[in-house]
Amino acid sequence: MDPKYVRRRLRLRADDVHRSLLLEYGETPERERTVEREGAFPTTPDDLPPWATVTLLTDPDRERALLVETERGWEPPGARGDPEEGVETTARRGAVEAVGADPTVADLVLLERLSFDYGREDGVAAPVVQAVFHGVVPDEFDPATAPASARWVARDALPEGLRFREPIARVLDGEDGDES
Repeated sequence: MDPKYVRRRLRLRADDVHRSLLLEYGETPERERTVEREGAFPTTPDDLPPWATVTLLTDPDRERALLVETERGWEPPGARGDPEEGVETTARRGAVEAVGADPTVADLVLLERLSFDYGREDGVAAPVVQAVFHGVVPDEFDPATAPASARWVARDALPEGLRFREPIARVLDGEDGDES
């Protein structure tokens, strides 16, 4: 398929996801960014889900965040969208797969409009919405039982280069709009 057609279809799907999240969760901070991707640009719109998620996991008292070790370093768990599930379900699944605990999703704290740049000469990029949720893990959760390397990190010990450092700090400070 023509890459420009694929981009248009992906944009329409991402716009639908974006709109539905705003309707469900209300006003949410937003940002845009470009992400360099390896591999080939999607051949069809069905080759790339229109959303991805990140779940900022905290303990119930918001004293610490739960991070997992990835090839990029320590960060909150994430997941690619799956057409068989909703966006919030994707966030929960990503957390379960990474740490083995099913969080209670408290709120949507950030919406990102991502442009996946595959390095095409014509500049065509693939649009995706990334929903960043706050999820609460039971206080008794032990990171040593996680399928991946995980650890609790206090607000004042968040690494400087941590992706989503500012949103995690806002959640730990109770600034995500959740009244609990």
